[in-house]
Amino acid sequence: MKFAKKLQEELEQGWNGQYLDYKALKKVMKNGEGEDFCNALSSELHKVHDFMRHQQEALQVGFFGRVDGQDVEMSGPKAA
Repeated sequence: MKFAKKLQEELEQGWNGQYLDYKALKKVMKNGEGEDFCNALSSELHKVHDFMRHQQEALQVGFFGRVDGQDVEMSGPKAA
């Protein structure tokens, strides 16, 4: 099985737009120059990092009611 197909099968469906765009990076690597690939990869890594940081903060709020030691006001169903 090809890597791209296996990767697609393993994705968490609710997070589709948050993964590295393997197909696009592969295309840039084949057609672009080294700098183009580095820029595309950097952009993709920032996207993933920002998403994961947001997920971590959401978990901290859900479990502890705070982020980075700061109490935060919870809203929605979990605030009750």
